[in-house]
Amino acid sequence: MAESKLEFIISKDSTHRDVELDNMSIAAANAFSVLLTAALNIVNLNEDKEGVRIQIRPGSAVIAAEGSDSQIAEIEHNFNEVIYHKSSNRELVNGWREVQKLFHANGLEYSATIIRGERQLSIFDTLKRSKKLRTKPLSLPITSSIRFLTGKLIAVGGANPNIHLEDENGKRLTISCTETSAKKANKFLYDTILISCWVKSVGGDPRYELCDSYWDQRYFNDFKNFIDEFSSTVNEVEQLKKIHYKCRSYLDVKDYGSFRKFLRLFLHESTNVNVLKTILIVTQSFKNHERLGEMRESMRILFDKQLRVQSKRKERK
Repeated sequence: MAESKLEFIISKDSTHRDVELDNMSIAAANAFSVLLTAALNIVNLNEDKEGVRIQIRPGSAVIAAEGSDSQIAEIEHNFNEVIYHKSSNRELVNGWREVQKLFHANGLEYSATIIRGERQLSIFDTLKRSKKLRTKPLSLPITSSIRFLTGKLIAVGGANPNIHLEDENGKRLTISCTETSAKKANKFLYDTILISCWVKSVGGDPRYELCDSYWDQRYFNDFKNFIDEFSSTVNEVEQLKKIHYKCRSYLDVKDYGSFRKFLRLFLHESTNVNVLKTILIVTQSFKNHERLGEMRESMRILFDKQLRVQSKRKERK
């Protein structure tokens, strides 16, 4: 049966002399130690490692991790993930990074090969030519800047339109808004009002901008529960799935009125670009819809603006 293994070889030292296990220079011995440690770490981080054998052989200085084809295939897969910066396994990336640093560090001659049966894949040049190996950034959750508030509306107006709310704890909040929103909110003056708003922290102090007000407690509770669940989800992909399915829950039953109120939560410059993209994809077939088309177009314009902002940030880096 053909062998399968990950193999590191130190063939010559910095003076171009053959390296032998029983007669190594300090540089070669240090390099041998690095490669042995790396091989052990790489194997230990394999999910299927039972039965893998570490071999040290003469005839140059040879370190090999020998196992079944599936075990070495897993090592190869993990190596490719590291090389293309797709691995978030810090220990594994660090192990391969030490090998990469070694190959750049001195004048020793090496080879590094993944052997699976008759197939031999040299990975020495791949490691040397690759950019410095780094872990893939974790997919962090999108932080929602939307807050739902209940309180007594005590004033509406100002040269710059705003509303003044006394919340359930007696704290007075000033919330900026459009003239249209101010007129709508004014119907709740000196009464309890249910609102959603976007929140920005400026110098540690939050600033509030009105998103929407609600006559119906049902909308307030439903949207608040969704945003709470959305914000507590620990992975961005899962968050975007929640947005997708929430949009479909309205569109599938043609509840366009509720959907319009839901979309208002995201018509703001603080909305994450991937959230906007997800909504635009879900509503692609509604771009000319009499009740949704105009709002969707506003969202598309906002999305394009967000992309331009991102592009400029990348250019400055």
